Amino acid sequence: MELFNWYKEIVDGNINKFRKTISILLLDELGNEAVRWDFTNAWPNKYDPPDLNATGNTIGIETLEIVHEGMKRVK
Repeated sequence: MELFNWYKEIVDGNINKFRKTISILLLDELGNEAVRWDFTNAWPNKYDPPDLNATGNTIGIETLEIVHEGMKRVK
């Protein structure tokens, strides 16, 4: 819910208050950090909820598009 709530604050017009510095990590097969990207002044721009189908057996995927003012690959 944390990511969705962040998106909701932006939709409600609180862009400047809820810009954040965030990191995205790529983990290896053992769960160790392999790659890290840091993003400054980031905020969610678009949210796509998963398609829900009670009769299917597909995986639900949520998508959150992030806008930022700077990116650095740290590792």
